[in-house]
Amino acid sequence: MRLIAAAVVVVGCTHAAAVPSTSCAAPGAGADSFQVNLNISNAGSQSAALSWEGGVIPGAMYYDAASKNWRLDETVGPVPYVGGTLDIQVYATPTVGKTLLNGVCKPLGAPFAGGLFGWSQYGTCIGNKMINGVNCTGTQLIDPANNVNLTLWNTSITVASVVYSVPVQWNVQNFAAFLPGANKTFNNITYDFDVTSYTIPLQPSPDTFAIPASCGSAAPTLCRGGSDTNASTVQLIPMIIAQPEYTISNYTIANQDTADWLGDTVFTCLDVLSNHTTSDAYSVISYFEVEVDTRWAPYSQCNGYPGVCLGEEPYYIGREASMGVGEMGSQCANTTATGTWYSLPAGGECADDQFVGQQCSWRVVKRVRSVSLDCVFESHGMRKACQGATASLKDISLPLQILKAALTEPVGTMPLSGCPDIPPPA
Repeated sequence: MRLIAAAVVVVGCTHAAAVPSTSCAAPGAGADSFQVNLNISNAGSQSAALSWEGGVIPGAMYYDAASKNWRLDETVGPVPYVGGTLDIQVYATPTVGKTLLNGVCKPLGAPFAGGLFGWSQYGTCIGNKMINGVNCTGTQLIDPANNVNLTLWNTSITVASVVYSVPVQWNVQNFAAFLPGANKTFNNITYDFDVTSYTIPLQPSPDTFAIPASCGSAAPTLCRGGSDTNASTVQLIPMIIAQPEYTISNYTIANQDTADWLGDTVFTCLDVLSNHTTSDAYSVISYFEVEVDTRWAPYSQCNGYPGVCLGEEPYYIGREASMGVGEMGSQCANTTATGTWYSLPAGGECADDQFVGQQCSWRVVKRVRSVSLDCVFESHGMRKACQGATASLKDISLPLQILKAALTEPVGTMPLSGCPDIPPPA
């Protein structure tokens, strides 16, 4: 799984079957549409992944109650180990949700039929509280069936002599998987709205809530495979992947995300240091030789066993720089300095009688070695090397050396020696 820290800002939603409660909002008319600046933080199991961002992501929200449309813009960075920033836009209507990450479009998930705050009519009033120096009135909805706990704090502000009730803080707690088949992760996300920045009513432009036409309207643009035409260029490349044990993963890479050496060093360092490895059920790191069609597509985020990919391309291999930095995630750019992440759709995997670049886009030539994650990170010291590398965002050379040695060198106990192979059961 290759989920960046910013992914935690995707909101939870619920469809509670309950009788609407008495309004718990602060005095004043509900703001039917607004624009506001906000900060987003997560105290859940991915919180350590945000430490390089100070635990807070700044953003802006656009909201329209009548149409139930909303949009969330964020900028995250500098990204650890590789530098750069992530520009994220989340678009949601009652029927469609999309996320753009540095221009790459991905489905958001289930439709938001009730709008962003529609759930609050089913909540319980929980009294008053000072939030960020503002006196607020609270509404809470606990929905055990959907593993969701939602709390919204509102206050009253005056705009052009009209008193409005507006959000000050919204907290979302849930155990959720980003994709079907994925292990569930605890999220404890707080949205702090800057009360002084509200624009009411919002005067939206035609593009404010319009999901970009590039999302799902046509086949994704492919890279040219390093040639002057769109003809295939077939290569044999190394791919590295953190996986669950064989009994869960079968050491498959279909509908999974892999990386080159540097890309997987970036990913595994962040995943282990963010304490996310357990929820991912990772216990091994595998090295494969893979024959590929280098007409790269936009990268998809894949998860679960069997895997499911969150993206727009079911056949060609997705490609991006580590963490998706760069325009279009650096899909077609040189990624030597950042490392490379790949997504391998099952629809592109070759059958035995097929040829890469003709009837399919990739095939596993060989599983070279699969080794214990503990051997790499604990016995050979990669965890400590990753921790040391965080002091300099791009100084990841030692963790890279340890990872590569663990999967290629003769087995030994020194940091730059190999770890034992864990083959599939006989």
